[in-house]
Amino acid sequence: MKEPKLTLGLTERDGEPVVLISRADGLILNWIDNGLAQLAGYGYRGACDYIGEAVLRMLAIAHPQTFAGFPALTPALEPALSPGELISSLHRQSLEDRTSRYVGAIDALVERHKEALAHTSVPEQWPTFREHLLRTYPD
Repeated sequence: MKEPKLTLGLTERDGEPVVLISRADGLILNWIDNGLAQLAGYGYRGACDYIGEAVLRMLAIAHPQTFAGFPALTPALEPALSPGELISSLHRQSLEDRTSRYVGAIDALVERHKEALAHTSVPEQWPTFREHLLRTYPD
């Protein structure tokens, strides 16, 4: 089996079940986790697509020479996360790190992706979350 290997498993984060995909090497970005509650929102097929894409993307990044012969399986150069998912990830990281240093990045994402986020709760919720982060973690 080629190195680095990927591991797919079920774990817990804050008492909630999480699907974890990890890469067995020392690179900085070597894991992806998604809560079952988040995946349930995609439905069965959507969750399969989401997890499958994450696995193929990590394999393609880990083994570019092997995947070079299969361009249909090579991930696009677009980000793997939607703007809403990226904002959620940065917000969660802010809470875990107890910092407001990601507020500027989230502000930029909200502004840049106004149209894509219009049908989500982000435009309504972000100002409250933003204020909380700045008040609680003044860095």
